[in-house]
Amino acid sequence: MLPTRRVGLALFIVGGLLVGCPETKEDLITQGNLALWKKDADGAIGRFDKVLKLDAGDVDAHRGMSNAHDLKGDEATAEEWLRKGWKLPGVKDQDRRFFQKRLVKLLMARAEATTDANAKTKALRGALEVNDAHRKANGLLAAHLQATAAQWATAGKLGEAADLLDGVLDLRVSKATKQKAMTLSVGHRLGLFRKDFDAQFPAKHEQALVAQGVYDSTSKRFKVAAQGDLPPTISPSDPDLTRRAQDIAGGIAYKTLLNVLAGLSGRALPDPPPALQFRTWRADSEGWVRRPSTYRYAASISYDEAAQGVFMIAQDERISAARKKAMGTPPANPAKPAKPAPRTPAAGPTPAAAPTPSAPAAPAAP
Repeated sequence: MLPTRRVGLALFIVGGLLVGCPETKEDLITQGNLALWKKDADGAIGRFDKVLKLDAGDVDAHRGMSNAHDLKGDEATAEEWLRKGWKLPGVKDQDRRFFQKRLVKLLMARAEATTDANAKTKALRGALEVNDAHRKANGLLAAHLQATAAQWATAGKLGEAADLLDGVLDLRVSKATKQKAMTLSVGHRLGLFRKDFDAQFPAKHEQALVAQGVYDSTSKRFKVAAQGDLPPTISPSDPDLTRRAQDIAGGIAYKTLLNVLAGLSGRALPDPPPALQFRTWRADSEGWVRRPSTYRYAASISYDEAAQGVFMIAQDERISAARKKAMGTPPANPAKPAKPAPRTPAAGPTPAAAPTPSAPAAPAAP
C-alpha cells in the first residue's frame, strides 16, 4: 500500500493530465494541419483560429486558414486570408512569396474561368496588384482590354474604347503591343473629335476663316501665304539661292498654318509644336518679291488633314504622354522639323493612321 503522500502526488499528476495543460501554438498548428490532412476543414479552422488569438501575426495560421477555406470551397475567404498573409509585417521573404504565388494563381484561375468581362478585368488587375511583373497576367489583361475595346468601338462607344486601350500602355507588354493600342486609341479619339468638329465647323468657323483668307469653301482647303527674308550672309550668286528661299518662306508658311489650326483647337500652339506631316500639302504659288532678299510662298492642305491637325494640337499633351509610355522613353520632338521639299512634302501616315506623324513643315534655313 502506497503512502498517503505518494498517492496524493500521483492523483495530482493524473488529474493534471486529464484536465490538460495549456496548448501551445505549435500544438494547435500541428492539430490544424492534421485536420486538413483528414479533410476536416472546420476542425482546422477552429485550431488555426485559436493560434491567431494567441498570435495574430502567425504566418502558419494564415496559411492554414487559407487552405481550410479553400478546402471548404470558399474561394473568397481563402483569398482574404492569402491577402492578409501577403501583407503581414515582418514576414520572411519566402513566406511572402508563398502567399504571393498562391494569390496570383487563385486570381489567374478565376480570370481564365469567367466569361464576364468585368470579373475578368478585376481578377487580372488583382493579380497584377500582387505581382505587377507577372508576364501572363500582363499579356492576358492587354489582350482582354483590346478585345473589349474592339467591342465598344463596334458599338460606337469610341471614348470607352479609347480609355481601355490607354490602359494597355500601363502594362508590362511589348512595345509593339503598346504602339498598336496607342494608335487605335488615338484613332478612336480622332473619330469622336471629327464628329463634333465637322458638325460645328460650317456655323462656327467657316465664314470667319474665309474672311481671313485662310479657307477656300469651294476647294475645301486651308491656305496660308508667307514672305521670307534671306539673311545677308547668303550670296546672291549662290546656286541654291531659290531653294534656300523656298525653305525659309515655306517654313514660315507652315508655322502660320499651325497657328491657324491651334486657334481652332482652342489652345495655344505648344512649344515646341507637334511634328505633323500633311500629305496634301501643296505649294500653290511662289516666287521672288525682291531678288535676292525676299521670297513669297503660298501653300494649302485639305480640310480633312487640317481637322486632324487641329485634333493633334488639342491632344498634344495626351498623345505625348501615351507615346512616352509606349516607347519607354521621352518622345523626340526636335526644335526643327524634318525638312521636306517645299513643292512635294514627304509622304507619311496621317494622324488617323499613326498618332506620331512627323511634320511636313517648314524647310529650315541652312
